[in-house]
Amino acid sequence: MPILNITDASFDGNLKLYYQKVREDVFPVITPLFAQFQKFKAGGPRNMRWGGKGAVFDVVVADPTGWHWSQNGNLPESQFRDEVQGNVGVRRMYIRQQFDKLAVTGTTSRNAAYITLAQKIDEEVRMKFKLGVQEGLHGDGRGVKATISAVGSTTQIDVANPYGIAGGGQGALWIQRNALIAVRDSTGATLRGRAVVSTVALQTAPDLYRLTLASAIAGMQAGDIVVSASNVDDSFNAVINGLINITNRGGSFADLHGISAATWQRWNNVRMVAGTDTPRPEQLLESDLVELTMRVAARSGKNAMENPDEFLFVTTPGLKKSFIEAVQGQRQLTLAQTSKTLNGGYAANASCNGVAILDDPYCPVGTVYLLHLPSLGWVDAQDFGQVEYEGASAWRWVADRDAYETSSSIFFNVATTMRNAHGLITGYTDTFRYSPLAA
Repeated sequence: MPILNITDASFDGNLKLYYQKVREDVFPVITPLFAQFQKFKAGGPRNMRWGGKGAVFDVVVADPTGWHWSQNGNLPESQFRDEVQGNVGVRRMYIRQQFDKLAVTGTTSRNAAYITLAQKIDEEVRMKFKLGVQEGLHGDGRGVKATISAVGSTTQIDVANPYGIAGGGQGALWIQRNALIAVRDSTGATLRGRAVVSTVALQTAPDLYRLTLASAIAGMQAGDIVVSASNVDDSFNAVINGLINITNRGGSFADLHGISAATWQRWNNVRMVAGTDTPRPEQLLESDLVELTMRVAARSGKNAMENPDEFLFVTTPGLKKSFIEAVQGQRQLTLAQTSKTLNGGYAANASCNGVAILDDPYCPVGTVYLLHLPSLGWVDAQDFGQVEYEGASAWRWVADRDAYETSSSIFFNVATTMRNAHGLITGYTDTFRYSPLAA
């Protein structure tokens, strides 16, 4: 059987439109959470103006004044409400995929070869983008996968605290075997080194994991952070905005989009602590969600009681289970009464006062978010597509192997135009670990 030869031009001609279809049909709904973000664009429902330094938008940050009651007909003082300009720069995300020539030459039919190859690459691209975007959405823009809790040697470390959140869940939630990682000091300023992860093993249930590295990294200490890496750099401070910094978790992220909540109080959002602002830290109650909803409504004017379809609760599967257990004895509802259909066709089979509850296994443990969907969105500077260089094909031969590789990229970020329309509760006792790491 003759070997099927496929030229660069054939690759480009047969797969270019297929990749465009991935961008249009797959990426915006690649995860249930990201599917709820609308695209901000000039002339759109939430207008964004793109410039060379990022997308910009105006935010009114001062309280309204200028009314007065007078029996004598005296006018009130004239006041100007302060406006500030928010901006959001883009982050660059890359996917690199290698495939053996056997995937192409496994049939004498050129069309069949293209279909097989296209399906193979599509499956890989879907999964990598899904995980990459999901990790970014739950983070804080720094790209922290975990923190080091103990150092056994230059090739053995114990990790905990996904996203850098103390008690946030399983330490290896975002660390995979064979992944290239970088270790930095706790501030991120000092790079300790890079290494490939050889093994990932549970050290102390349920959240402490032990990593064995393929090469030594000297100088690692407890409290250091772990981020993803390439052979020449790493992802520290290079990731999209996530729910942690958007909701100013712990009060540690006052600045967002160039606007400071310390300067402009109205730009801040509602933050509650389970057991302090709620009756019971060991269980998510319906009254907790009502309290969060009412506080957000009072602060922002965006009321989930009046417009439940504009809001979404996001929490862990364990806390959603806790909520269902808390309310199941109080009322009897059919699935049709509690189920809500979200953007992207995803179904949420639990709700509170009409607001859907989305359970997400990558949500930090013990956390509940209330998100105002119309004020959340994403902007991009470059559509998803293949990485090409002038005069070179997007399909490259892998040195010393009978294989090819291709790379894809997108330049984008997520933003909120009304930070005080969101809220969160942290600190619940969440004993369940429904995640890819669960046994």
